[in-house]
Amino acid sequence: MGAINGGLDTLVDIVTRWRGDIIRRTDDSILASFIDPFEAVKAAIQMQRAGGKDAKTSPAVRVAIHFGQGTTGNGAVHGDMAVFAAEAPSLAKAGHIYLSPDAVCAVGEMKSVEFRPIVIEGSVLFGRSPVSDVIWHAETDCTPGPARPAEKDRSAPDASKLFLYGAALLKGVNPPCFYCGSRRHPTTRCPSKQLPYKACGLEALGRLTMDEINHLFSTYLTGAGGDLPVNPEPDKEDSGSLAPLSFYELKRAFQLRFLNIVWSASPKEDWYRVKENSRETSARGGLLWLARDCIRTSELDEAEDLLGRYARQNSNDYRAACGMGFVHIEWGSYASAVDCFIEALDRESAPVQKTYLLLLLSRAYTFTGDHDKAFVALKEALKLEPYFLEARFEEVVRYFQLRQPSEAVSRLLKLLHLAREYYAAVLISPELAEFRSSITPELGRLTMLARKEAQAEVDEADKTVAALRGILRDDDQGVAEMVSMQGYMHGLLDKPDAPLACKDAVNAAKRITVECGAIERKRMDQAVRVLLKLEERAGKLLREKTGKSKLAPSFAPFSSVFVLSGRGLSDASPSTPVSINARRSQESLSPSK
Repeated sequence: MGAINGGLDTLVDIVTRWRGDIIRRTDDSILASFIDPFEAVKAAIQMQRAGGKDAKTSPAVRVAIHFGQGTTGNGAVHGDMAVFAAEAPSLAKAGHIYLSPDAVCAVGEMKSVEFRPIVIEGSVLFGRSPVSDVIWHAETDCTPGPARPAEKDRSAPDASKLFLYGAALLKGVNPPCFYCGSRRHPTTRCPSKQLPYKACGLEALGRLTMDEINHLFSTYLTGAGGDLPVNPEPDKEDSGSLAPLSFYELKRAFQLRFLNIVWSASPKEDWYRVKENSRETSARGGLLWLARDCIRTSELDEAEDLLGRYARQNSNDYRAACGMGFVHIEWGSYASAVDCFIEALDRESAPVQKTYLLLLLSRAYTFTGDHDKAFVALKEALKLEPYFLEARFEEVVRYFQLRQPSEAVSRLLKLLHLAREYYAAVLISPELAEFRSSITPELGRLTMLARKEAQAEVDEADKTVAALRGILRDDDQGVAEMVSMQGYMHGLLDKPDAPLACKDAVNAAKRITVECGAIERKRMDQAVRVLLKLEERAGKLLREKTGKSKLAPSFAPFSSVFVLSGRGLSDASPSTPVSINARRSQESLSPSK
């Protein structure tokens, strides 16, 4: 709730009496939160009444109210509310109370109060969705309601462990985009059409803590404008690019950048190999590839002409009908797209292509409202390719939407075991936002197990590094490298709610354990070789001395003394003598001896 240009002391007092909390106060505005949106509206009306008592000396009050997910801390809000807080000062007008569509739904009906819809041009948060101007009257009752018991719902998940921007990602005035689901742009202008095939945003996102993920999306959405733009060549050092990249990766298998990969796939390849293909085949030329590029640039009439000419020359090639399916999708004719994908399935193609077509058909059915057929097509795809992970994720979403949470969670856990990038996908998927209460406890258990495994491996690695430092100097190159890697490993472990970081910590710990053993063996072998050379040289000197003196052979200890070090051997104090036998075997020089 934002109030601008009012008598702040009076407004703060009203917020307090109506049981709100002040989050931030500046010279000319306050940001406040209320548990009950009904009380927020009553407090706002009381603010306008107070501001209107002396219009000549009291500046007009401007109020904007939103209802959504968010958390507060350090004088700021996070989540969907953060985007609203940034826009509120420019959204509200003097003498008015504006309510977001979500706030109107949450408030419901109020006696002697009307909600008049208006469109705010240039709104980042609402686009062309109407907000409501609150029309109140002299008789409107704004008396504070009875206090609610301050009792926390223990069954509710910890808000700090939730992704707060699921709803914000899909707000907009357009129909859902086929390629990504966003309402902020039409399908013809989806930013995913400009992205390269390889974009590992979800896996990178899974290495961040929930606070880091929420902050990343808060920063991005606040400055992104009305759409979700993305740089086709993101800066790898810029973590902000992870927000749009990971969002568009959620539905990558439905996007045009995936089309080249499938069209170029060998009939002998399975889905896993196709998906992991590190290259994106560039347009090869010819009618088919020119048509695909026309679809990407939304030159649909030309794409239709090219695909028709190709089909007449290659009547049994599934790709012509598949391409026409995308043309109809961009035209918004999903029923015709369904017919095209069914036609493509009747053409000659390998299992991997049939799997892909069934996935496209399933999504097209969801846009025509045939959800039963969509589920059947999804099941058929999984019969052909059991490890078709994209289809498995869509299956999890469908089970949640069918209100079968136990089955959905069971399949979700199996999917996370197969592919770790789906942990982040589950966190940020807008389609799963309403099912967070079922998903969050399971993700918490997975995270706890990952951390427990990581802690055990890290403890073992720490012992190995300590043992290595016990026999080598700290300035030894091998020791320095292991200490550096040890610091990196502990940095990963310091992210308790980032299971992928814990997995990386496990891998780093295992590598440290192996490499410490290798360094110790290498240094010991070097020491043994030096000792053997010294024994050989000592024997030679003794033989020469014996020959000159004509005395019987005898073995005398060295006058010099040596100890093992990180650089082979070095001089040591005579107080620690080491006798060296020329006939001692290499095995007797092991550390245990």
